[in-house]
Amino acid sequence: MAGDINRLALVLSAAVLVGCGGGGTEGGESNSGSFFAVEQFGSGANALTSTVVCVNGTGFIDPVSAEGRRMGSYLARHHNLTGSYQMLSRTQKSCRDQYISPTVVMTLAEYQQRVVASITAVPIVPIACPVTAGSGFEGLQLSGAPALSFASPLARDVGTALIDPGVASYSMTAAGAPATTGALRLSLWALKGSYTGAAMSGGQLVGRDLLNGVSPLRNGQTYDFPVFTLDTTGPTRGAYCMVALLEEKRPDCSTTDGYCIIDWQQFGQSWTFE
Repeated sequence: MAGDINRLALVLSAAVLVGCGGGGTEGGESNSGSFFAVEQFGSGANALTSTVVCVNGTGFIDPVSAEGRRMGSYLARHHNLTGSYQMLSRTQKSCRDQYISPTVVMTLAEYQQRVVASITAVPIVPIACPVTAGSGFEGLQLSGAPALSFASPLARDVGTALIDPGVASYSMTAAGAPATTGALRLSLWALKGSYTGAAMSGGQLVGRDLLNGVSPLRNGQTYDFPVFTLDTTGPTRGAYCMVALLEEKRPDCSTTDGYCIIDWQQFGQSWTFE
């Protein structure tokens, strides 16, 4: 197993099991010699079972490449795999050589005709997302020129983004030098329209960072964020405005986790998640 250089699995779940699955296929028996598959494991009483969706005749597709992540995302969405899953590609083996009883087997042509065509049938229309920002609260503010880029902007894909939310500052003259903010965190949200600073509703949380080592800020302190990597989960397919929220944990905050939105910055473009 260790010497098989053609095998590369991207594990997106806690357990790694190979060779389990239910019955049934969509065809795909004619192409052999290589495959690409996604596998999702059960939970609880079904922990030892899995759903395997496999495409024969793909050649080797690196699961961590853009092509591999896109194919895995498309297969998972088309077959309603809503949780975590793993991807696997091999040459010199077909789906049935690798898996005892895969749930779905298809050819590469069937994948393109059924899966890709159904997902991309309705075009995604960009939306207006101007550069906008809040004004802060009680001396705590997020300002500057934010920047954002995704490693792989795919719907429901677990990946990363490079983000620079700008500059966080705290200045409250009346509070005196010893004053500090509460614990801070940064949240990245995807919205179907431009954010106006109202209560967050209808958006999808893409990523969150607790800003360890940054908060709390002292009175008079400014922190210029470096570009850092944020773990993300893509929203459902569509066009979105992306908004970075600066949140503070406050005793007067009525949310469940005690964090309230203090300030925000919207990135000035429409983001497409295919």
